[in-house]
Amino acid sequence: MPPPPAQQIAAALAARAWTAQDLAEITGYSAKTISLVMNERQAITPLFAACIEKALGLSALDMLFWQNRQALYGEGGLLQTS
Repeated sequence: MPPPPAQQIAAALAARAWTAQDLAEITGYSAKTISLVMNERQAITPLFAACIEKALGLSALDMLFWQNRQALYGEGGLLQTS
């Protein structure tokens, strides 16, 4: 099974030498929201996924990737909204 979205986001941040705070500033989300997502305590919404993709320079097709990952880990899966 592929890694959870939070692990993949963390890897993308590490590859860019960014912190979660950097991602918060770039996306406009609060540091708390980024922390909740990174700690798998809050689900990734389509809007959040779009902001992450824009911040990380990913393509529009990657939106499907994030939504599919959320489907695997959310709503009864491993990633739950707290």
